Amino acid sequence: MSYAINATARTHPGLKRGNNEDSYHVGNRLIVVADGMGGHEAGEVASAITAEHFADIDEHTVDPRLYTTLAAAIDESSKAIAAAVETSPELAGMGTTATAILFGDRRIVVANVGDSRAYVYQRSRSRLTQLTSDDSFVQMLVDSGEITAQEAHDHPYRSVIVKSVDGSKVKPRFTTLVRMHGDRYLVCSDGLTDYVDIDDITTALDLEDIDAAADKLIALTLAAGAPDNVTVILADIVETAETGQHAPPEAYPRTEPIKIDHGRYPPTVTQHA
Repeated sequence: MSYAINATARTHPGLKRGNNEDSYHVGNRLIVVADGMGGHEAGEVASAITAEHFADIDEHTVDPRLYTTLAAAIDESSKAIAAAVETSPELAGMGTTATAILFGDRRIVVANVGDSRAYVYQRSRSRLTQLTSDDSFVQMLVDSGEITAQEAHDHPYRSVIVKSVDGSKVKPRFTTLVRMHGDRYLVCSDGLTDYVDIDDITTALDLEDIDAAADKLIALTLAAGAPDNVTVILADIVETAETGQHAPPEAYPRTEPIKIDHGRYPPTVTQHA
């Protein structure tokens, strides 16, 4: 048997913001979330630049060393952000997180910069595992033993990140996994994880239908007050016939930052592999 990726995405500006600084891309072999930051709507510029550079991966040959491809995408994104600031100085200070999963033939590689997270949910074991480590001030305090993980969740500086894709040279963290049929992957901005309990996230991920699971995650965020933008991407590893009769369709088109009407729900764009 061979494997394909069945993916779906949702994004929402939240209930207290007028714009959405999150950007994302979903492809046949790549999913990425970029959570922008910076004044004068510059955050959405940085995240859009980053999502676009990752989208290029779907149009070019991927290095067998998957991490090399991801590192190059982050490097090119940062260079493009620096060039944008040079052209438009009012964008100075903008940056973005970048968390991506690249699905190879046998291996899966996760890369992250910032505090957007990636998880794998092993449905056969009902086990949710965080694959990334936040590049944040409070995570540094947790790692040093100064505060607990629970205290970090409620810390007033939990949104302060210490590393981002912002025009400077940045090195991502990598995690490598083996493809396993039935595994479900989640990539999300902190608009989800800062406000929704991990047990509730796990319960949503356990829903059989991937679209229902994504809708549930957004609903949980809105129920929690959703003060921040939130983006979630879910991807299932599914078996396909070797003949290719059930192979995924052509790669997704590039995605743009999505402006959502606060009065509409579900505020989504859904894409399937």
